[in-house]
Amino acid sequence: TGCKSARYCSINCQRDAWPNHKFACKTRAAKLQDEILFRRPESTHLGDCPMCLLPLEVEHTKSIMMTCCSKMICDGCDYANELRDVECPLCCQPVPTDEELDLNVMKRAEAGDPVAIRQMGSKHSERGDYEAALKNFTRAAKLGDVEAHSHLVALYQGGEGVEKDEKKEIYHLEQAAIGGNALARHNLGCEEGSKGSERAIIHLIIAASHGLDESIEMLKGWYADGHINKEIYDKARNLYQLAVDVRKSPQREAAKLAKQNLGDEQKQRDAILFKQPSSCHVGDCSICLLPLPLDVTRYEMIACCGKPVCGGCLYASVMRDGEVALDSKCPSCEQRFPQSQADRDLYRMRRAEANDAAAILEIGTGCFMKEDYSSAFDYWTQAAKLGDIEAHYNLSSLYYEGKGVEKDESKFVYHCEEAAIGGHPLARRNLGAHEKDNQNTERANKHFTIAASLGDDESLKLLEESCESGKVKKDDFAAVVRAHKAAVDATKSPQREFASVALQQLEHDKLLFKRPECSHLEDCPICLLPMDLDNEKNGMLACCSKLLCDGCMMAKKISEEERSDTDGKCPFCRQPCPKNEVEMKKNIKKRVDANDPFAIREKGLRCYEKGDHVTALELWAKAANLGDIDAHFRLGKAYSLGEGVEKDVNKQTYYYEIAAIGGHPSARFNLGAHDFNSGNIDRGVKHIMISASHGHDLSIQTIKQIYPLGYVTKEEFAAALRAHKAAVDATKSIQREASAEAQRNKTWPYVFHPDKGSHISHPRNF
Repeated sequence: TGCKSARYCSINCQRDAWPNHKFACKTRAAKLQDEILFRRPESTHLGDCPMCLLPLEVEHTKSIMMTCCSKMICDGCDYANELRDVECPLCCQPVPTDEELDLNVMKRAEAGDPVAIRQMGSKHSERGDYEAALKNFTRAAKLGDVEAHSHLVALYQGGEGVEKDEKKEIYHLEQAAIGGNALARHNLGCEEGSKGSERAIIHLIIAASHGLDESIEMLKGWYADGHINKEIYDKARNLYQLAVDVRKSPQREAAKLAKQNLGDEQKQRDAILFKQPSSCHVGDCSICLLPLPLDVTRYEMIACCGKPVCGGCLYASVMRDGEVALDSKCPSCEQRFPQSQADRDLYRMRRAEANDAAAILEIGTGCFMKEDYSSAFDYWTQAAKLGDIEAHYNLSSLYYEGKGVEKDESKFVYHCEEAAIGGHPLARRNLGAHEKDNQNTERANKHFTIAASLGDDESLKLLEESCESGKVKKDDFAAVVRAHKAAVDATKSPQREFASVALQQLEHDKLLFKRPECSHLEDCPICLLPMDLDNEKNGMLACCSKLLCDGCMMAKKISEEERSDTDGKCPFCRQPCPKNEVEMKKNIKKRVDANDPFAIREKGLRCYEKGDHVTALELWAKAANLGDIDAHFRLGKAYSLGEGVEKDVNKQTYYYEIAAIGGHPSARFNLGAHDFNSGNIDRGVKHIMISASHGHDLSIQTIKQIYPLGYVTKEEFAAALRAHKAAVDATKSIQREASAEAQRNKTWPYVFHPDKGSHISHPRNF
């Protein structure tokens, strides 16, 4: 029985005697449990330090777990090891990496090591996988790990992975207390104290006898309030002092002093680290003296003197029509402004020889772009020693990614801190992310606050997330939003905004007016000649959506007839070609289902011909998103004519420009006509000249019309005629001429006929 005071000959005998023995049995069993529960353990569950053989401190912060062998040692012995700079004195193995540590823990867990199993449970708990954590903690507890019982208490108390269960919570608290866990014993005392039980005093005395500060402080308070007498308090205080004294040693005192000094140094470091910088690390423009923006594309470090100049001042000083003027001088040092990359490199080398930190930084950046990380590290280290903030930030990236050097978290943090102190918002944000990963939410939010107040958008978003989760007060976040706006607004000026828009337009025009090498139809994949712009002279294979010229299609058909090839397989996908309109539509549907942009556009054309403009636009939009140039042209024309949508000049221009950049001559011509009619004569002529050079007949006719009016010079007119003729001639071949002759005489046997099938679908003109 539970009371261990009675024995029975059988279960029936025990059942018959139970009503009379029940009360005495439970009373005796509770007494035996209390004897076990209130028996003071000889030591805590942590045991003794395996090196100095003194009891380990109750506070976990005063003990260190060796990652190589999972042994707990006191901070005094750990401090002594650091001074001697030796490997682990217990297992004589080097400190493992994070990957090696995870592998070792898994191996030991598979071998049934309760400490390793508990560590696995802790990792699952950190990831939020409480069910797996519960299994590991339960298994470790069954194998005798006292700390695992404490983890189970937390799970049953918070209802994480299991339903809340007060009985199981108390059970695991008692098991942890019996095993010598002083904090579990203290929590039991608090639980009993809330019920007004005198058992709480015993629990607190036992916990205090292990040196737990919280227990002796609570007993002190109870003694002051008159809940316990002087004799009990003196007994507890003596036991507490004995436990504290037995844990003292010169090494531990030295470690304590070192930690205090380190703490003082950390406080001084934090006072510098969290001081709000007066400005961002990039500083002010050397001409207009306004703060430079964080976007590096909106300012430039001038190579000749290394001075930062904003885009507005640079555009106003040295640029003409988007290019650096040949006679321009540096607005800062009045030297000849560098015209080429060779000039810039020469200036940088001269400044680097004079120990200019910015020049050395730029040379290191050049090495980094060439993936010469070792040289980049050397240059950036030299620049950082000369005080360059950006160099510190770059070095932190190298140590974080392990490029050119081994990964080193401490050096990553050091260089990030140096850059952050110098006002580098990205370094500050990285520090915040690092602190957040280490669960230091308060320090992380401090970093994000400073970075956001310097104008960093990402830090503001991270703070907004913290505000939504309640980790940052709304008033504090509102103050940061105002500081962020002020920092961003300080970098703005009419000159900079004008330069930004002008440069963006120039970049856009460079792309828009760059003549494509070929039209959007490209070359025939068989004869490799440019496709004719007249869609009636080209055909799309319904089986695989390949576009062929009629000349190659005629040659293919003749070859099949000569070989008596009745299957008519496609020369590309090797599938039988459709023999009638039904099969052709079926193949096109397959291509549409496979997200073939050409087939989707063809289906849209069929819908358009039926008058279903809305469906046609949806299909063309889908084809355009998949990269079809002609679909962009058709969308532009739809917005121009207002078919299926309301007229929209902006969208019309947008789609025409994409199609023109992709080499669509008709889109280019329409753009030119729109610009010409809107009064932008030069832009209109440029567009029409480019479309004419692709062999677009309407463009060359338009040029012939505007030439007498003086909109085109004689040289431009002659060049347009030559380019148009060259483009048209490039599309000619004997096979294509023969095909055209056959079509004129109506003798081409492979245009679709009800009796003679064809696998060609001619693209519709729009």
